[in-house]
Amino acid sequence: MRTQDAQGPTPTRRVRLIRKVADYLNGIDVSRYQVDDVFELHPLEAELLIAEGWAIPEYTVRTGRDRRSGDDRRQIRSAADANASADQGASTDRAPGGSRRSAARLRADRSDAEQQRAAAEERRRGENEIREELRDSRARTLRHDDKEPNP
Repeated sequence: MRTQDAQGPTPTRRVRLIRKVADYLNGIDVSRYQVDDVFELHPLEAELLIAEGWAIPEYTVRTGRDRRSGDDRRQIRSAADANASADQGASTDRAPGGSRRSAARLRADRSDAEQQRAAAEERRRGENEIREELRDSRARTLRHDDKEPNP
């Protein structure tokens, strides 16, 4: 399923929330949802919630009845499996077992993102310290007996 935004279609993935202990789970805002709610997320966020056990993937049930014979369905399924295995070799984000991304890889990606945010925060803190030192160096202390400050 895809949604449309200013930069083009954005892929989404449907998940069902199975546990909730806070409004933010692993940095993902789930404050609008309750346990057993089905909603769409960015695929990486959905995979993280699934890997951490907060959600399960939600698959839509086919509404129409498949009227093909068993042989026809098997042929189409085997062709789809062959295409998936060919795509697996070309895909860089697939694990050797065919799963998309492992929980360890998702945790590593999340850790990298947190380290980048922490580094940006440290730079801001350093800039704030420099700004405060400059302000303090320009500040003047007024004494009670001074009638007017000297320029």
